[in-house]
Amino acid sequence: MIDFNEYVSLVETLNEWAKAYSTGNSIVTDDVYDKKYIQLKEFEAANPAFILDNSPTRHVEDGAEGFRKVKHEIPMISISNSNGIDEANEWCTGMMHDHNVAELELEYKIDGLGLALIYKGGQLIDAVTRGKDNIGDSVFENALRVKGIPSRIAMEGDVEIRGEVVWKYDDFEPINEQFAADGKKTFANPRNGAAGTLKLHDPDEVERRGLSFIGYLIVKGSPNSTQSADIDTLISLGFEVPEHHVVQHVVQFTAVAEGMRERRFEQAYPIDGVVIKVNDKNRQPELGYTAKSPNFYRAYKFPPEEKETELIDIEESVGMSGAITPVAIVKPIHLAMTTVSRCSLHNWDTVEYLGLFRGCHVVIRKAGEIIPELVKCTETGRSKDDYEVIRDQYDRHRPEPIAHVEPYDGTTPGERYMRPKVCPFCGAELKCAVNSEGRELVAWVCDNDSCTSQFVLKLKNFASRDCMNIMGMTSRSEERRVGKECRS
Repeated sequence: MIDFNEYVSLVETLNEWAKAYSTGNSIVTDDVYDKKYIQLKEFEAANPAFILDNSPTRHVEDGAEGFRKVKHEIPMISISNSNGIDEANEWCTGMMHDHNVAELELEYKIDGLGLALIYKGGQLIDAVTRGKDNIGDSVFENALRVKGIPSRIAMEGDVEIRGEVVWKYDDFEPINEQFAADGKKTFANPRNGAAGTLKLHDPDEVERRGLSFIGYLIVKGSPNSTQSADIDTLISLGFEVPEHHVVQHVVQFTAVAEGMRERRFEQAYPIDGVVIKVNDKNRQPELGYTAKSPNFYRAYKFPPEEKETELIDIEESVGMSGAITPVAIVKPIHLAMTTVSRCSLHNWDTVEYLGLFRGCHVVIRKAGEIIPELVKCTETGRSKDDYEVIRDQYDRHRPEPIAHVEPYDGTTPGERYMRPKVCPFCGAELKCAVNSEGRELVAWVCDNDSCTSQFVLKLKNFASRDCMNIMGMTSRSEERRVGKECRS
């Protein structure tokens, strides 16, 4: 178990990660966050007198600037996670045997942005995000542009419906491809994209991107006594709902939950688990709440799909800012319903830390089930998740600039890939990017203003639809091809 000083540092780290996540700019994967969050909870359970007021177990992150703040009448709190199917089974057993719960309702856990819809007399009057200290952001104008949110429903009185705003794959991919073609920063995954889009101050752009709402809960104004009946009501009102099932036995739970896990990639939007709910809403008050989560809900989070393949080569890709980033070329594999032959390596620090070499065996997963990334080298045993934690701690505690973090210095069967010394397109010496305070960053850049590759990309951006919109000029979405054209 961690000591108090490590606990204090972990509180700070998790708060930073949560803040980045809430604004659509995740620093680490869900798996990395969850592992550290479990360590935090273990310390707090053993040392309740030392729990800090700013612990992430006691709050959720701040909202965005420029939006009206609204206090939730009914707290909008998160759901505790079960660490794997065995722990989820244990929770279900406790509910059914110890608390005599007759039925559990299972729904897909949607990887989107939580939103509460407030209706009065059947008319939508507000839409509020989760927020911190039970105070969220009113995104009413933007919500009116989200598919699946009706402005009127056939229910009288005060009604509050909750669900997730998602960016369905069929809507997300064309927009992301267009951003890449225009030289803009693309979204890492649909969840991050949905979070960032819903907080835009341009409702027309929100509508253009095509977000959707998936409803799963009626927290106020429901005529029903069960969660499954609420789902049926939402369907009758015209809301899209997640796949859902009612089970009466723990054995049945296992079969249904694992079946849902196998079908996760058949869904139209990102799924990261199953939410297990006590179906009888009349039992929920007696089961109560913790400081942050209801005792009558539990989430079984799916592990990300990962597969091993062979590294064929690392390609040097150029960006409009001059950043030279590594892209892994791998032996094609089928992952999350798509064929993957190229994947992100993020930066050269990652390459050197992992100790990659031509022909090594690597593990690939899809970040947010959409962007393939290389996460581990089998031969060296090093992983990207470990690198992210080390890098974060290094940046936090080491005041001097850094160029890379703990590169792999062991032996490997082949020659290891190292960061290039010169730009592959113009031959200029590469350097670490530097921020406004003079601190070196992780990016490895060519600062030659005359670099042909950067000129081509800037010209493409200048001619793009969102800039000068010059008719007749075409663009290529893959920057690597621009680099090859510049060299030829």
